[in-house]
Amino acid sequence: MTTTNPPRTKAAAIAEIIGASGDTPIVFTTGYACRIANGIQDRPGHFYMVGSMGLAGCVAVGVATGLSRPVIVVDGDGALAMNPGALLLAAEFAALPLIHIVLDDGAYSSTGAQPTPPVGDIESWAASLGYRVLAPPAAGGVGPVVAGLLAGEFSQPHLMRLAVAPDGQHVPSRIEGSLAGHAARFRAHCRGLRARSEPLVG
Repeated sequence: MTTTNPPRTKAAAIAEIIGASGDTPIVFTTGYACRIANGIQDRPGHFYMVGSMGLAGCVAVGVATGLSRPVIVVDGDGALAMNPGALLLAAEFAALPLIHIVLDDGAYSSTGAQPTPPVGDIESWAASLGYRVLAPPAAGGVGPVVAGLLAGEFSQPHLMRLAVAPDGQHVPSRIEGSLAGHAARFRAHCRGLRARSEPLVG
């Protein structure tokens, strides 16, 4: 599924997603995606996948099943090509509140812009597994789409592949600080969300 509109940059798409997400946890895939997100706005609800390429979707599935509330994963075409089994994992859970956004720039941008292998019609495969597949927005950007999904009810995971342009030379540096510290902060954020959603006893 493709779009004829001029593609936005990866940074612009990530900024829209962050702006629409509120306190929703977001798992960012390896490479430029997590660096861009950290540079735009570092939030406790952001999980930066530094290493373990292809596993961002699996992490997001685990978070979504644990919270029973929406979780966003910002993936890449190269990362999904490395581990398309993440879609199979998500399909194992009924009514999974997952929004899986694949930013497709056709390259491994952070390692020299080598072309990624074609992932084919991943939308049809996802649909056959039980995903609701979203068409790329013709106008208005991805932010309103994310906001609309978060305002509704989930009966299945959602997938959108969005064509993006390479970001060129203006990419933030690698994420600083302790990765364990970032992970602990993310866990605390998720525990807070779960505590707010659990019914009071007594």
